[in-house]
Amino acid sequence: MSRPKILFLGDLGGGGKERRMSELIRNLSETGLYEIYLMLNKDAKKDYPQTLDYVQGFKEIDFHGSILKRMRQVRQYICELKPDIVHSWHEYFSLYIDLQKCLLPKFYYIAGFVADANKDAFLRGMADKLTYSLSDIVISNSQAGLLAHHAPMSKSIVIYNGFNEDRRPQSDKSIETRNALGIKDENVVIMAGRMQQGKDYDVLIDAAKILNKSHTNIKYLFVGQGEYESRYKMRVREEHIDNIIFTGFRKDIEYLFQIADVSVLCTNNSHKEGVSNVIMESMAMGLPVIATRAGGTPEIVQDGVNGYLIEVGDSNNLANRIEDIINNKKLRFYLSTKAKETIEDKFSIEKMVGDYINIYNKALAQ
Repeated sequence: MSRPKILFLGDLGGGGKERRMSELIRNLSETGLYEIYLMLNKDAKKDYPQTLDYVQGFKEIDFHGSILKRMRQVRQYICELKPDIVHSWHEYFSLYIDLQKCLLPKFYYIAGFVADANKDAFLRGMADKLTYSLSDIVISNSQAGLLAHHAPMSKSIVIYNGFNEDRRPQSDKSIETRNALGIKDENVVIMAGRMQQGKDYDVLIDAAKILNKSHTNIKYLFVGQGEYESRYKMRVREEHIDNIIFTGFRKDIEYLFQIADVSVLCTNNSHKEGVSNVIMESMAMGLPVIATRAGGTPEIVQDGVNGYLIEVGDSNNLANRIEDIINNKKLRFYLSTKAKETIEDKFSIEKMVGDYINIYNKALAQ
């Protein structure tokens, strides 16, 4: 008996949404319940190339040329494959389906690309409304995301990110990691994320300057890359802040978490997270988190319970909270324990995959 076919639409770049799709595909493959296929942008980065090992087939779409050409490529693959479920993680792929859905074979259509809590621009919002109207269900990783993108609540649900225990280090490399980064016995504050508009490394630089007046035993790890990287490096150099270390993009961030005391994720008014993988993974590793109160972040970080929330741009409060955690071992232990409990109770990979399987099976039963 043939297995149901699920076609995923998305990319394998280094973002949280892409990692979530990759984790889901791998875990679904291991169940053996479905045939899994993937459609992706031919020219997009593949930071998770191992995902291709878990699919029965994939199609790379050439995004060069006209939209009609892209639509034809999408239509040809779907008509050839005849999937039972199409699960879109990419707005543009959804649009290429929406504009020709009447020409495609019947399938259960999932709009699963809502991964932040930013308001849409007008044209993007109109395109998303079309997708929502044609899809059978809308899935987001935060309630804030559904509200921000005006998804129809009558057919929308939240499935939170899941932490994969395989990402937990199997050995302690703290000494090697510290030596490689030139860190001795200093406390470590880490912020990880793409260095682009939305992620606010400036507020952590400001907090570091405040703390450097009285705390000389803290190192700050800036983990990521992007268009703003050179600007941040120039600012740090010009302002003579010598305890900030730029690590670039790291695939072994879990080993950086091993040496950290605090994890920070700050955003500005141009970006609101859904539920951040960095926050989730930090908490799973027992790291107290300080994050901007925006988007879906309050759905995972409870202020004063398993971490702290600060307002946009509040470097003074950020500095105070970092100081509180570093100076108070009992507080750090309390936040660490509650953070790990939160992930175990609400954000496990087993729960995430199980929630998706429930959706798929209900779709197949119709």
